[in-house]
Amino acid sequence: MAETIQLWNGDADGSTVEDTWLNGGSRNTNYSTATTMSVGMRAGNARRLFIGFYPSEVLPAYDDVEWTQADLVLLTLGFPPPASAGCTLHWMNRTAALTAQMTWNDYKTGFFPWTTGGGDWDATPTTTGTIPASPAAAFRIDIDAFLQESLDPGTRMPMLVKLTTESGTNNWTIAASEYGSGATDPPQRPYLELIGEKRLDLGTQFGWLNPISGNQG
Repeated sequence: MAETIQLWNGDADGSTVEDTWLNGGSRNTNYSTATTMSVGMRAGNARRLFIGFYPSEVLPAYDDVEWTQADLVLLTLGFPPPASAGCTLHWMNRTAALTAQMTWNDYKTGFFPWTTGGGDWDATPTTTGTIPASPAAAFRIDIDAFLQESLDPGTRMPMLVKLTTESGTNNWTIAASEYGSGATDPPQRPYLELIGEKRLDLGTQFGWLNPISGNQG
């Protein structure tokens, strides 16, 4: 039987979600408490999203499920550019990075610079997606490849989203984990959707007999 859950800031499972955006035009500013994020280009400076989930907090309650699919879902706001654009999603590999402190220049306060300004991530994208031109449009990025890496207890699923080609002037506003009340389902906030199949307890399913006693299992 199929099982689907959605994890976001404010959900019934009490999921932890961390997000912010990195602004090449304001390189020492942290945006982790903002209700919206920005991705794209403005005035020649790149803007990138950082989003972290902790699915291991929630999944023990679903230990009878084999998870096979994972999607990151984001919502555009306001008046987006007139054309859609490709984006890439990368595993963020600086484990000590603190969302509440990270800026374009540093992964935490006290002069802890990224190796390259704007974040340290796996150079090869884990996956790709498309940011739509429509306002108030939810879009999905397939992140199945991240799933098994993020199920160990306490492990953060840290993702960086950026335009595939960082040029031009197009910029998108994206709802952050603090946006709105978070009470809707699905939410307007960023969420992680997991889809899987429940494992069958064959003894219960088919009422197997104990071969020694003859009693039904």
